[in-house]
Amino acid sequence: MKVVPFPGATPTGSNTGAGTPSRIATLDIGSTKICCLIGEIESRKRRTVDDRIPPVRIIGSGHCRSEGVRGGHVVNVAAAERAVRVAIEQAERMSGATISDVYLNLSGARCRSLHATGTVVVEAGEVRSGDVRRAVAAALSSIDADGQAVVHVTVNGYRLDDARGIAEPEGMHGRELSASINVLLADPNTMANLARVMERCHLDVAGFVVAPYAAARSVLLADEMELGVVLVELGGGSTSFAVFNEGVLLSAGALPVGSHHVTTDIARGLNTPIAHAERVKTLWGSTVPAMLDEREL
Repeated sequence: MKVVPFPGATPTGSNTGAGTPSRIATLDIGSTKICCLIGEIESRKRRTVDDRIPPVRIIGSGHCRSEGVRGGHVVNVAAAERAVRVAIEQAERMSGATISDVYLNLSGARCRSLHATGTVVVEAGEVRSGDVRRAVAAALSSIDADGQAVVHVTVNGYRLDDARGIAEPEGMHGRELSASINVLLADPNTMANLARVMERCHLDVAGFVVAPYAAARSVLLADEMELGVVLVELGGGSTSFAVFNEGVLLSAGALPVGSHHVTTDIARGLNTPIAHAERVKTLWGSTVPAMLDEREL
């Protein structure tokens, strides 16, 4: 097995101290736009999609045109650093806070997902937390990541002897416990180059999040993920997707085709500059035929 754990996944400066809400900063480095959000984790109770996730109040945001990034990959470290600094400074100015670490969004890092199952013997006859951890570890050890880095590990469910579809096996009685997991992998070189940009901005990487998974947790309802849904995120240089069913992530990935490719096709087809093609696409482009007049070309 060749699973490459990526270092630097521990936040080093997000907490503002005891008794005050923690701050969290995220950065989305896309091919056409770079966005930064700063939020405070609220202590008061508010209903969210997942009760285990505390609510976050956005206190600062910033964005700018992307530079030095193509298809989600850094192609010019210095140019990417300048653009990132602009977005972060806007967010810090709005929030009145200074950040020291960020969570990075991975959009074009050759993301892919793998499924695996691990089985262990329940020695005490009753499933304990250690048995659950061993089952998940056994499933993870069977993954051949081919040199890619593990970003997310999602448990899709457990099987205890002949009983399937168990969500929480701890405390139940049985002989064999199996864990079914989904692992999201990404290119470690892309992650390292993004971390290098953060280093030049004097920021630590608190962690990495695959773009479609982050988008899904932001916009999808619990019912949608339970019934089954595919989320497609169309970016400028790549298109990513995430598949959910029965409340868990089944698959995720990315394609190296985005909205900028549509713009360049229009520019070539109409023999017009890129700026004009983008305006034509924005004003007249549509994927819903019912919205267009049948007499229009």
